Amino acid sequence: MKIWLFINSVGLFITASMLYLTIRQVGLLLGRMGPVGARSSESVGPRVGENLTPFINTLEIPGKNGKPILFILGNNGCGICSKIRHEADSLANYWASKADIVFVYDPLPPGANNGNDKEGKVPILRSDMRAKVGVGFVPFGVIVDPTGVVLGKGLVNEMSHLESLLELTQKNLQKN
Repeated sequence: MKIWLFINSVGLFITASMLYLTIRQVGLLLGRMGPVGARSSESVGPRVGENLTPFINTLEIPGKNGKPILFILGNNGCGICSKIRHEADSLANYWASKADIVFVYDPLPPGANNGNDKEGKVPILRSDMRAKVGVGFVPFGVIVDPTGVVLGKGLVNEMSHLESLLELTQKNLQKN
């Protein structure tokens, strides 16, 4: 009986070790792949080519000046949104001549304080745009051309995802 328990314990230890090493190796491979673009799904959010002008016109976008706009849809309770928000100023500085970046967060409940909306270079607007365009998870990026047509979209968990949407826009505008 004791030998049987010992053999089972050793087998369990070997299996757990192999599983750990496999997971570790997958993590290393993913790290070597480098950044990837925004993860998109056709069934989520507005369609590429759809005109969002009706939604855009309801927003009071500061400095709107005929450039493409990257909307980052999020909310206050999202930790990744907060991380991206703190990193977005440098991205906005770099892309300032080519595109605008705007955060669009869900409206706050009555009586809530929105004082942190003023921090940073990238403005935060409050709107129910996320619900209207059919996005259920955040942060989600939608980039539109100067006329309001969607050029790209996707889940944006990292700055490289945001940059991929901005670069996509530049490629599309250079073709036209």
